[in-house]
Amino acid sequence: MLRFIGVRRPRMAAVSIAVRISLAEVGRSAVREKIQNKVGGLLFVFVGLSVCIYSYFTLRIGTALQMGPGYLPFVLGILLTALGAAIASRKGNGGGASTEKVAWRALIFICLAPITFVVFIESLGLILATAISCLVACWASPDISPGKRFLLTVGLSVFCLFVFSYGLNISVPLFGTRFSPEMIGL
Repeated sequence: MLRFIGVRRPRMAAVSIAVRISLAEVGRSAVREKIQNKVGGLLFVFVGLSVCIYSYFTLRIGTALQMGPGYLPFVLGILLTALGAAIASRKGNGGGASTEKVAWRALIFICLAPITFVVFIESLGLILATAISCLVACWASPDISPGKRFLLTVGLSVFCLFVFSYGLNISVPLFGTRFSPEMIGL
């Protein structure tokens, strides 16, 4: 027979130990979640600031009425920076379920999508930069089939062509400087 020193009822000791262990696990997962929030938020801040700095110094931003090719990446970079700061400054999960596994693939490819757009908008133009950015974003999920990726890429590129070029008359090159007559040899 087991003897519990200083404990009158053995059942109560077992319950007390189980409660302490579960509270310790909850504490560890809360600390892990806080670290994930900080790292994820700081990653968003870094990517957002990088996009802002790159688009500010290399692309023509323009105004809200006459948007240049750098206007949308600059504004999205500001929003991504603000979102990252909000995530990094969160206290906890508010009592909800903790996140055990970080979807690194999705995080990396979703953060890379606007960066690829900013990098390729001048040289390849709106249509190809949108297509490349959409393909990069599609790689975030392994569940999207190649046919759906193709349809989404074509549909989003055509949508952006009509909205930004024809609808809003934004002066963004459709095919970029890489496909100018001097580069082709005409």
